[in-house]
Parts: sequence; structure tokens; C-alpha cells
Amino acid sequence: MLPTALIIEDNPVIREILRLEFEQRGWTVAEAGDAYRGLTLFQELVPQLVTLDLIMPINDGLDSVQVARVITEEYPGVSLFVLSALAAEPQVNEFFKEHGVELFDKISPDNQGFVKLFERVDAIFRELTNQQSSAHSEHASEDRRKWTN
Repeated sequence: MLPTALIIEDNPVIREILRLEFEQRGWTVAEAGDAYRGLTLFQELVPQLVTLDLIMPINDGLDSVQVARVITEEYPGVSLFVLSALAAEPQVNEFFKEHGVELFDKISPDNQGFVKLFERVDAIFRELTNQQSSAHSEHASEDRRKWTN
């Protein structure tokens, strides 16, 4: 089973770029255009990875911070990446660093924010698929032992 990513982003162009990149990298992808829909989808799917825009038109930023809080506190095994134009702001950067959430810049020169994000997404994918392979191998070995005894 492929790992699932949830993209919570109001900009349909950025959402499309992220979706295409994630799918190309092997993820199953769900999308939400605002924090409320994102939280609802998150609770339905409990994906392994979430990207979260910080400021969206129907949000004041606090909604996104609330979604981030729910994910990090209630689902600590889920990788959460905040993708925001505010990532260059020292106070915003420090806030998320203090809370153990990785922050990526949407508008960095040469799209370095996206490059770094995709590097992390690839690392998470490898980690998840290695875990699944190990679990599958252990299960297969166990089944073989049952049949040979």
C-alpha cells in the first residue's frame, strides 16, 4: 500500500504542483483548499504526511496553527510540513522550530523551499516503504515458519 499525503493549500496551482510531484514520487494524495476541510480529511484518512499552508483566505493563520497542533499532539507519527510565504520571517520560523514542525518557504529564490520540501518528502517515503518492506518480510518469514513446522 502506498503512503498517503494530504496537501492543505488554498492556491490551486501550488496544490496541483505538489500533487503531481508527490504522485510522481509514489504517494497517494488527497487535497484540501482550507484548514477546516484539511482537518476533516486528515481525521478521515490519517495520512503519513501533511503539507499545510499557513495563511489561506478563509483562515487567519490561527486555523492552520490549530490544525498543526492537532496533528503534532494527537498524531506524533505523522510528518507535518508547513509551506508558507512567511517562512522567511524569523518569528514565524522560530515558532515552528520550537514546536518541532518543519517550515518551508514558498517564495524562496530558485524555488529552494520546494527543493528542500521534496527532498524531505522523498526521505519520508523511503522511510515508510522500508518499514513496510521490513514488516512484510517479517510477516512472510513468520508464515513460512508456520507452514514448515
